[in-house]
Amino acid sequence: MKKDLIRDYATEAFRLYARMGCPSIKEIGGEGATAADLRAVCEVLRILALQGKEEVIAAVRAVYFVAPRNDLKRGDISARVSAFAVGYPASIRSVYTWLGIARDLFTKARGFRIKK
Repeated sequence: MKKDLIRDYATEAFRLYARMGCPSIKEIGGEGATAADLRAVCEVLRILALQGKEEVIAAVRAVYFVAPRNDLKRGDISARVSAFAVGYPASIRSVYTWLGIARDLFTKARGFRIKK
């Protein structure tokens, strides 16, 4: 698979949010990249909830929030996506699409300028 730095950055921001205990926007203090990442994740989850996209939130929680303190190994994400797809139920392609929606919202909330 082609390396995608924005995808990896967004994934790690969601994992950081989980590692920090899923803080509310009020609990996030300070300045800098870490605080900005956490605020962006909060904003993504808020937007998704307002849009009624519970399936996207569920996918993010099932794939990115699992064992956030452990390093990701090759195949971890795909295994989690497959397991979630079976249990939700949804197609694997749908789950990847949902995760992409969350990552795209993160890049916008974070203020990154990217071209697709």
